[in-house]
Amino acid sequence: MSSFSTAVALATLLAALLCPSSGAAQRGDPLQFHNERLWKSIRAPADGPPQPADPVIVAVLDGPVRADHEDLPDVVFIRPRLRDAAGHCAVDDCCPKIAAPAANWHATRVAGVIGATRGNGKGTAGIAPVGSIVSIVTHLAGRDGEINLASAIHCAIDYRDAAGRRVRVANISMGSVQRPATNAVKTALQRAAAADLLIVASAGNDGDNIDTMLRWPGSQNLPNIVTVETRRYDGRLARSASEGFGTVDLGAPAPMAYESDGHSLCAPSTPLRSSSSCSGDYGSFEQSSAATAVVSGAAALIWSDRRYAGCDAAQMRTLLRTSRSHCRRGYSRSEKGEAEVCMLDLAFLSEPGVVEGTCGR
Repeated sequence: MSSFSTAVALATLLAALLCPSSGAAQRGDPLQFHNERLWKSIRAPADGPPQPADPVIVAVLDGPVRADHEDLPDVVFIRPRLRDAAGHCAVDDCCPKIAAPAANWHATRVAGVIGATRGNGKGTAGIAPVGSIVSIVTHLAGRDGEINLASAIHCAIDYRDAAGRRVRVANISMGSVQRPATNAVKTALQRAAAADLLIVASAGNDGDNIDTMLRWPGSQNLPNIVTVETRRYDGRLARSASEGFGTVDLGAPAPMAYESDGHSLCAPSTPLRSSSSCSGDYGSFEQSSAATAVVSGAAALIWSDRRYAGCDAAQMRTLLRTSRSHCRRGYSRSEKGEAEVCMLDLAFLSEPGVVEGTCGR
């Protein structure tokens, strides 16, 4: 037996001993004990949506997600063609599908936190049962970074699968504080709002106040954008996490290992060499990118419950922000007064009925 197989076997035994009542997802996924503190802190239902509906399609705007990982759902790859600031490109197909390119560890871990297959006896369980992952190859580097992100957002809006289903959630675990040169991102985000696409964006890891030091796309206060700060499992703001009262919408746990008793998240990844049980085809994941993926997974999970399947993106943002868990208050320059940021709390999914005042009623 290989050292990695031995590690997985030992992890499975440890999970069974330490987490006997964690639910079907944890019992069926041998490395899920790494994420036990996350699931408990956000009170995620371990057995999936209580009233299942169709799983949703999630777009990951990042490097390429790994195509052949046995613990991930189907992945579709798109490499956007650059568009002008108004959103037009020079050919008919602005969002061509491509064969699987070389995988990126960051994008693969984002996809794994959101939608690693539950209860399949392999690795970890994602927050949500996901229909498919649309990997939209995106970067912010260089002179065309702003145009590239805008083009990727347009592709997330335009995508349809063979059955005509669209993307409901677009995860953007990246951002920039460089001043945009054009209105390309603003135009794309406004189109996303009109197209009912939920965008979940990271606040960053630089300790900035993104209510005053603007970061795109996270500082764009549109009704379909959820901007996420990183919390510890106990609800405190994580070290080096960027924040911004009035701009940041929600916190989610994804602390560095050294500030959480050695417990960072574990997710599908590109191959690693390590003696840790979260190794081989899995890797640890931390900070704002991981926290953003947690919230994207939460939105996909809520939409996969038939009580909330009819929510639009703005209603989903409101629903995610109804949490009263570990709330922090501070001054917001953009709102010229006090504002509040709470931590993601999915306890309402395990309760009968629906949250009062949402789209479910």
